[in-house]
Amino acid sequence: MQESDSLEASDVFDKTVELLRKTPQLEPVLRRILEYEEQHCHDKYYDDLGFEWRDVRVEPAVLKKLFLMGVLLNPYKSRSHTGYRLADRDSFKKALEYVEVEKAEVSAGEKPFEVPGDIFDDVVGYEDVKALFLKGIGERVHFLMVGPPASAKSLFLLCLERLLGSKYVIGSRASKAGLTDYLINYRPRVLLVDELDKMRGEDMAVLLSLCETGRLPITLYGKTVDVTLETVVFACANTLKRIPPEALSRFQPLHFSEYTRTEFINVVEHVLKRRGVEEELALYIAKATWDILESKDPREAIRLSKLAKTKADVDEVVKVLQKRRTV
Repeated sequence: MQESDSLEASDVFDKTVELLRKTPQLEPVLRRILEYEEQHCHDKYYDDLGFEWRDVRVEPAVLKKLFLMGVLLNPYKSRSHTGYRLADRDSFKKALEYVEVEKAEVSAGEKPFEVPGDIFDDVVGYEDVKALFLKGIGERVHFLMVGPPASAKSLFLLCLERLLGSKYVIGSRASKAGLTDYLINYRPRVLLVDELDKMRGEDMAVLLSLCETGRLPITLYGKTVDVTLETVVFACANTLKRIPPEALSRFQPLHFSEYTRTEFINVVEHVLKRRGVEEELALYIAKATWDILESKDPREAIRLSKLAKTKADVDEVVKVLQKRRTV
């Protein structure tokens, strides 16, 4: 029987990470070993016999190298059987996870943005802002739209959601696990943040780092990895009062005014017609939203158009919404 002295857990972690950095092509090999061991570690004789090269489809020379490094143990050897098992499965698994995060980098030059030519057609007017946003996407300039609820900033966010790789978050609840985990999981090309003025302090700090350098320092198993994202941020806020100065310095602020009734009806009618709603019904929905539901939010009119296909439908749905509206 042969068995190398087991390395400390930290040594197994460091050795595995170092190996994967130098020879990344071994990653699928190491994952097969981990998968096999996790499936068979509860077998009666596994600790005594381990696995053979045939079990994990790995060349014997590779397994011998891992044994000499101390990543594998050799619990049993005979003329017909050379068995191996992981010296420290938990540390080995953590090393694979660490390297996976370490590789999570998105290069700005990897793929250019593809912006639909009609992306802002739902927005009536604001031609100067549209042109500015298109330039900002390509140059990674971050914008903060400031104004009352249901102004043009809401429509701009809806339009920007059409961009491939865009993700929408609400500042007051960026994600249950926090903004860092959200960004690592989705790696958005465009991040749309509503209610920036309500964002939590820890998430705001992450957002500042993202806007300034694109870097997200992540600590895993005592090691720090810098994940780099080339994300463009478009944010909205009702007021600047609760946004710290260091956050404002990362954005180009743009101020928007509340719609007048005429502006709202024109905007909603335009948006609904582009969505296939007949002109007369679109006008009816726009007026019902403003006059009866007393809403200045184009998104409410869009929802109403999905529920109502005739004027009678609109009247019926509006009655329900009025009756069940929360205070």
